[in-house]
Amino acid sequence: MAQKIQGREEGEIKGRIIGRAEGRAEGLTNLILGFGESGLSDEIIFSQAKKRYGKYFTDEQIKQFMNEAKGTALQEA
Repeated sequence: MAQKIQGREEGEIKGRIIGRAEGRAEGLTNLILGFGESGLSDEIIFSQAKKRYGKYFTDEQIKQFMNEAKGTALQEA
């Protein structure tokens, strides 16, 4: 019984961690899309994204998000 409770608690903790990471990724994507729709340059978008999400994502990951967001925006048009 104790193992079952411990397993459930560990699962809840992992779920919260995964949820936060997914939320950050969605927030970063929304920031990139919003700034992109405003007509800001890639350099400014990257700078703002790095300022807000740089402690969670590397420069390369942010650039990847930017490329993916551009692809999403093109598909929606």
